[in-house]
Amino acid sequence: MEAGWTGYFSMCPDYWIRTDHVMEKAGVFLAVGEAGGTIDGQSWRIPAAWKAVVRDDKVAEWRVFADNKPVHEILARRRS
Repeated sequence: MEAGWTGYFSMCPDYWIRTDHVMEKAGVFLAVGEAGGTIDGQSWRIPAAWKAVVRDDKVAEWRVFADNKPVHEILARRRS
């Protein structure tokens, strides 16, 4: 997981998330908001939701739910 995030931040160094709502029950956290950043000089911003399961004070599960079409379109231009 650490290698994946390192690669992502090298591609999108200003990646950010903003949560509008956060809920928690029995160590399961749900958050909704937006994510965004810049890739190859192109800004992007998308609605997103996150789920984290915490066990023994560590994140045991992390899921992101988002329409990444804007990011995929930016990356597709790299291949053109």
